[in-house]
Amino acid sequence: MNWDYTYQYRDNFIYNLHPGIVLLLCTNFLIWCLIFSHPVYLASLLAANGMLLISAGHLRTWYLYLKFSLFMSAVIIVINLLFSSAGTTTLLELTLLGGYTIKVYWEALMYGLGMSLRLMVAISSFALFTLAVDSDQMLAWVGRFGTRTALVATSTLRIIPVMIEDYHRITEVQKCRGVRFNHRSIRRRIKSYWPVMGSMLLSSLERSMTMAESLYNRGYGLKPRTNMQLHRWQSGDYLVFFSTLTGILVASLAQWQHWSSYSYYPVLDRVDSVEILPASILLLLLALPAIINWGWEKWPSLRSII
Repeated sequence: MNWDYTYQYRDNFIYNLHPGIVLLLCTNFLIWCLIFSHPVYLASLLAANGMLLISAGHLRTWYLYLKFSLFMSAVIIVINLLFSSAGTTTLLELTLLGGYTIKVYWEALMYGLGMSLRLMVAISSFALFTLAVDSDQMLAWVGRFGTRTALVATSTLRIIPVMIEDYHRITEVQKCRGVRFNHRSIRRRIKSYWPVMGSMLLSSLERSMTMAESLYNRGYGLKPRTNMQLHRWQSGDYLVFFSTLTGILVASLAQWQHWSSYSYYPVLDRVDSVEILPASILLLLLALPAIINWGWEKWPSLRSII
């Protein structure tokens, strides 16, 4: 069985982009999701990120990433509902033992949903980078600016997807050998998973040794460096680069005009129509690679132009 949690090349526009362009896109998503507080702008970032992942062929994988974030989102919402008292619109009033009263506010619920949206954008941006960028290409490109930083960043970003892939592979092998992981007893379940953890640790150590030997044999980090293969910019890279820069300008203007700012407490702000237009433009600019990719599939002649 093949688990699509790591980079696997596919013949589409997004996979043919320069790794620096994809890094710029993902960084753009991550930074603006931390700056924006308006739910419409956060939703536009999530929609653009989702369009890129879907057009790249990772709808199922994106769903799994979002499914993982739902638990964390539920924790955020529950904590806000139980401990936030800055709202004014009461949804529910609970009286506990001892006469203690908990008020659930509408503003706290909306704030929790907004922060959950921000979390989904951040997770989706990391998912896009992990799935659409070859770690070797990124290491070769970023390594020109700092070998140690590039190695640490690339290894850190790929460690979780690789461990997930190892986990699925090892558990499938264990199931074929008759090991059960769905015991009702917690003790027996831990006993079943214990060899899996040992195998994952051994696999990680072997991978580290193999990677260290490979880097040593290649002379990684030595100067001067030479490149046997250069990943040159194509016309599509320039197009996405300028659309992303334009998106940064639109986002900066929205932030400067306070269109992307939103206050949840003590009363929810109104959503004006003037705030929606920049968010729509930002969505189109950041989702341009997905639009071009769908154009590639519909009109193959575009491949020779873009």
